[in-house]
Amino acid sequence: MKKTTLQLKSLTLLFFLTTIFSFAQQIEKCATDKLMEIERQKNPAMFDHNRAELEAFTRNYKLNNVSSKSSMMVTEIPTVIHVIHNGEAEGTYPNMSTVQLTSAIANLNAAFQNTGVYAGSTFYNSPMNVEFVLAKVKEDGTVTTGIERHNVAGKSYASEYDNNGISAGGVGVDSVVLFNDYFWNPQDYMNVWIVKKIDGVDIGTGNSGILGYATLPGTNPGVRDGLVCQARAFGYNPTYSSSNPGATPGYDFGSSLFPSSGNGTADHEVGHYLNLQHTFNGDNNGTVCPPVSGTVGADDDGCADIAPHKRTNSICPGDSATGNDCTGGSNENIHNFMDYSSDPCFTGFSNDQRTRVHAAVDGPRVAFKTSIAANAPSGNYPAAVANTPVKTVAGSFLGGVFEVSINGNTFKSLSEYNDGFYLNRVASQPTITLVENTVTNITVIAGLAGTNDELVDVYIDYNNDGAFATSERVHQSQPASAIAGAAVAISFTTPMVGGFVNNQKLRMRVISDFDNHGSTIANAYSTQIGNIEDYSVIFNPTLSVTDNEIEVGAISIYPNPANSVLNIKNASNKEITTLTIFDALGRSVYTNSGTNKVSVENLGDGVYFLKLDFENNNSVTKRFIKK
Repeated sequence: MKKTTLQLKSLTLLFFLTTIFSFAQQIEKCATDKLMEIERQKNPAMFDHNRAELEAFTRNYKLNNVSSKSSMMVTEIPTVIHVIHNGEAEGTYPNMSTVQLTSAIANLNAAFQNTGVYAGSTFYNSPMNVEFVLAKVKEDGTVTTGIERHNVAGKSYASEYDNNGISAGGVGVDSVVLFNDYFWNPQDYMNVWIVKKIDGVDIGTGNSGILGYATLPGTNPGVRDGLVCQARAFGYNPTYSSSNPGATPGYDFGSSLFPSSGNGTADHEVGHYLNLQHTFNGDNNGTVCPPVSGTVGADDDGCADIAPHKRTNSICPGDSATGNDCTGGSNENIHNFMDYSSDPCFTGFSNDQRTRVHAAVDGPRVAFKTSIAANAPSGNYPAAVANTPVKTVAGSFLGGVFEVSINGNTFKSLSEYNDGFYLNRVASQPTITLVENTVTNITVIAGLAGTNDELVDVYIDYNNDGAFATSERVHQSQPASAIAGAAVAISFTTPMVGGFVNNQKLRMRVISDFDNHGSTIANAYSTQIGNIEDYSVIFNPTLSVTDNEIEVGAISIYPNPANSVLNIKNASNKEITTLTIFDALGRSVYTNSGTNKVSVENLGDGVYFLKLDFENNNSVTKRFIKK
């Protein structure tokens, strides 16, 4: 585990730190390992199964060199920062300023992409193909800045939180109690919780204590999946001085002699969130050298390109070709974000760490690849649910909906344990277009092979009233029909015009539950051993976006599907000023000034939308397929 929170500002202070403050080096500052073990003890079999599955996937990923196939694709990770306070004014600890919070996100991107202050590093310069972006849309479709400020003053735990903050095994509010009020769908958003204290300690007023922690994929329930940072350990401004904080307005890293102003805590904890281990795993609290090859998570970090070493204990020693007392070789590990040196030392990640991160993004964090939570709200979202979904059987299980495929869209998730049993994805995943009076096919994978068989029901709230009538159920599984982990093929015919609300996003609910071989799923609102996922569908989306000056029929595109060139026929009397191509996730992939044709040969195969902007603020959107 990490030790003291001391931050070294110059190598001349090394002797001072290792003598005057040596006692503080016995204090943990990263609680990830400790909290993972606490969670493991609740259900060792499930915990070990999840970790073994992920490590097997990661090994195969590396062997098959899948990482290189994704090397050109950057995955956006929509991020929501939950600032939890007791009514303090914005910019007053712990309700940290926007400038400090956004500086942390900018530094995360620099750290993971080896840009900015980390560019050109001699050690560990393997950029990751991930980008952290503040979310722009909430689960319900309303707008957000990606920074959500939560005043807990009226909560029953307000006093405990004010005095001690959140518990990481010590004093403070239990994280499940606190985060249950403030967490978003953990598959489509990365939740970051900024808290006043951890185990009663404000790191900004002392030199020891826990700075933060995170959940490795598959290790914690959905309500806790994300990372926690102490308020004064989140943000980047290395020029901050506790003796002259006024010189850096908007930043508050406290009065500690060595403030945590280099954002090393967030960089480190996000590494855990993306399945990186401590580089010194197996050093037994810094007393022994880890084995050359061991068990990942116990005495190995799963990265062969990082030599065994002992933790560095929050100091930044000089580079030495013989500074690793475990191997006699280089002490380059001090520059790795997953070691326990200090902010001035950190420069990046290794190649094997890069592969592990990409494996996590293509594996348990794969929902980020289709998440559109970083896009601004668009259109009319479904009515709010009339009844809050509930889980009627307590406990942690490996069941739930793992995959939903419909009309060329595939949405993935994890078990009900990891999802928090309910995922509201109406705004965070792409909307599915349906056609009236048409056979529609859905494939759902529920449960894991060898575990509980699960039934699957599907509803569409056709009248958009927030409730699901029996007449709105488009599929019902019959008892004794399920096979855990097998695809459930569903086929139904959509209603005729008038049987649904037109040009309005509607809620589609997929629900799974244990197949007891005796009864069907009771209703659309509760599950025993399974989970509930909501998506949005739309009938006849309007193509004309502004007024009626442009007749949609006056604009045509051909050929469709297109292979190399898409032609545009404009029979209107308006001039095209700009054309933009969007992919199926709503991301702009091409833009140009008005023309009657566009090259699409560099686009990947799939569905796209061509938006044509005309004079007088008119626009028309056309759908096409690239083959």
